Amino acid sequence: MTREKLQELLEGDFDEAVTAISLKPEPKTKDPLKEYNVHEHDVFDPVKRPNVKRKKKTGEALADREVNRIGIAMQKMIVGRAAAFLCANPIVYKAAPKNPAEEKMWAAFKKVNENNKLDYKNQNILEKRMSETEVAEIWYLQDIDEDDDYWTGTEIKAKQKPRLFISAVSLLDKMYPVWDGQDSLVAFARQWKEKDDDGKDVDHFDVYTDDFVYEGTKNGSTWEVNKVENPVKKVLAIYHWQEDVEWANAKPQISRLEFLGSNLGDSNDKTMSPIFFVEGKLDSLPDGTAGRVINGPAGSKAYYVTSDNAPESLKMEVDMHERNMYITTDTVRLDTEVLQGIGQTSGVALELLFMPAHLKASKHAGTFGECVQRRVNLIKKMIATIDPSVKEGISLTITPTFDFFLPKDVTGIVNYLANATMGDKPSLSQETAVNILQGAIGGDGKAELEKIKSEAAEEETKLDVELGK
Repeated sequence: MTREKLQELLEGDFDEAVTAISLKPEPKTKDPLKEYNVHEHDVFDPVKRPNVKRKKKTGEALADREVNRIGIAMQKMIVGRAAAFLCANPIVYKAAPKNPAEEKMWAAFKKVNENNKLDYKNQNILEKRMSETEVAEIWYLQDIDEDDDYWTGTEIKAKQKPRLFISAVSLLDKMYPVWDGQDSLVAFARQWKEKDDDGKDVDHFDVYTDDFVYEGTKNGSTWEVNKVENPVKKVLAIYHWQEDVEWANAKPQISRLEFLGSNLGDSNDKTMSPIFFVEGKLDSLPDGTAGRVINGPAGSKAYYVTSDNAPESLKMEVDMHERNMYITTDTVRLDTEVLQGIGQTSGVALELLFMPAHLKASKHAGTFGECVQRRVNLIKKMIATIDPSVKEGISLTITPTFDFFLPKDVTGIVNYLANATMGDKPSLSQETAVNILQGAIGGDGKAELEKIKSEAAEEETKLDVELGK
């Protein structure tokens, strides 16, 4: 839809605008939240997995026997690990300010990132995108109270601050992006409900455009629209989406594993207590705990019923489905068997072990990173809007980079850095080596280097004193 057509609809009949904006292709997964919530899986459906009907010999119906219903939260595991590999380590923003205005913008951007806790929200946003296929950040400008320290530590002089909230299907929202014919987001709509004073649901339909925010509230069968100017002149929403849920390729395997596990539970309920089978006739059963004897006429036989072949074939099928589930979703298996001895694994071997997850993270970094870059540009525009003195700093290029999660081979890194900084012609400076090591273990390279220099100076002074210099 073109901007002009959208504007015409919004300024005309709002009901027609809502109808036009709400047109949306059917998702590949009809109800992703049902699949994501383990308690709503098919194995818990009494129609798809019915209880066992029972009758007396006389034909009289007895109460149904409950079957086992064992759900497996594989969807959450697949999503959680995929999101963690991309965002468990905070996104690193790189910039090289060239003038005071860009320095001011850089400090303000970092403050917005910190105060909105984006390092913590990123993984949550990504998990919602992977599990629900869509999620949105909606930004707004909020007035600042006199005692608000939002901009403390920066040179920003403003009476407003950028804030955001998350819109998602799991939060009972419906989202409608409006694209033009060139894959540009020209508007974003959020449909939501709230309770009025009488406890009744009130429908809302808010449309965000470059110039205005149209706040629609349904009163009976008509829409009441509050048109609010958008001072940022940029759509105040970042829309994250993907074509299908993260576990799409493993749906059959997950479902089959749940039914196999539940059936195994039913089987164990029947056979885990010993079943005693008798051929012929017994005169007496054992009595007491010692020297127990079973008596019967010649030809009688008694033995326990055991299963010889079923467990092995079941194990083979379970292993096959588990293997295919991990392979088709590029998910790293992190159970005890895999992690055993990982502390002695070399850095190269670790990279190979986590390669499938990193390849998937790299793919997501492209689409998720594009949205993060849009967020960066929107934040810069918001800062320049509320403080015109930093307007020239909007030229600052801020680039988000992702540090994929990987267990650190600290011993290997230390040995490498030690070799690289030693000798007559070292290949690394001490400062670079310290930064690399602190980056690996999560420390402050600059502060650590200062400590090293300070300790070296103290040792040199102490030596001079001992030598009487």
